[in-house]
This record gives sequence, structure tokens and C-alpha cells, in this order.
Amino acid sequence: MSMLVNRERARAKGVERPQILAPLSAHPAYAKAAHYFDMEFVPIPLDGSYRADIAQARQLMTDRTCVVVASAYSYPHGIMDPVEDLAALAHEHGVGCHVDACIGGFVLPFMEMLGRDVPPWDFRVQGVTEISMDVHKYGYVPKGASVVLHRDDDWLWYQTFFYDQWGSGLYDRRRLGGDEASGR
Repeated sequence: MSMLVNRERARAKGVERPQILAPLSAHPAYAKAAHYFDMEFVPIPLDGSYRADIAQARQLMTDRTCVVVASAYSYPHGIMDPVEDLAALAHEHGVGCHVDACIGGFVLPFMEMLGRDVPPWDFRVQGVTEISMDVHKYGYVPKGASVVLHRDDDWLWYQTFFYDQWGSGLYDRRRLGGDEASGR
């Protein structure tokens, strides 16, 4: 859903085929989203520590880049990308920064509470616009449950869906805090 939000935001700005910039270690779901949503997946090479190479990411940014992905932490290596640097790059270019905390979202806060040194990775970092967390990983719910958190509720509007051909009436997701008519 986060990639859909970023695609819709880019299209609203006139970008026809937006790009997802994501580390080679990022979950394949980002390449899958690019395929499904008619976007381009642009892989960021990894540095010697298996983290997104910031210099390479900077070179790969284009006017079609709509989102930069960072892992906190990556599934294949269990290593955090330099979230602060990737978020700063995204912020500098006025695009989203999605932090994939599907594993770390329910681990990193507790590590920090226990006094472990955890690099900033969440909404405390300027430029981070969305965070995904899998509640089935250490959130103790059945498999296949995830959440996407948006820093700003107006971004959520880009993932809404309206359908008015249902026999039970309009199917919609109202905008948070908005007073848009629902048609009901």
C-alpha cells in the first residue's frame, strides 16, 4: 500500500512511471509492487557492510524517483540500512522514504528500551514518511498481517478506494479528519 501511495502522489505531480529506489537487500515485495503498479524498480547496490550504498543511491535519484526504501533491518542480512542518510536524501528531493520495519518494528523499540545502541529509524528521523511493520512477526497475530504507518494522514488519502456499484451502497474509506462527502 505504501508503494501505491507513493505512485499516486507522483502521478498527481505528473510523473507517469515513478521509480522505487530500494537496496538490493530489500524485500522482493518492492520489485513486485513496481511490477503490479507500473512503476520502475531501481536497486541500490550495497556497500561492504551489506547496507544501502548512499553514494550510489544519490547517483540513482532521478526526477521520476517517488520513494526511497530503507530496511530496519533487512531480512537476508539482519542489518539496518542507513535510515537517516536515505531519509535525508529522500527529503532533499521531496519524495517519500519508506522504512521497512517488518521485522525490526517489534524488536528495535525494545532493544532501545533495554539500553542497546539502536540507530534512529522511525518517525523521529526527518524524511521518514511511512513505516511498515508485520504484526505476525513478534506481534503475535496470525501470519499475513501487516500495517503501514504514515507520518502525515493526508498521505493515507492516496490509498483510498471508492466503489459505488455494490448492492449494499457506497464502499469507501473516509479521509481522516476530513469532511468529504461519502455519498451515503
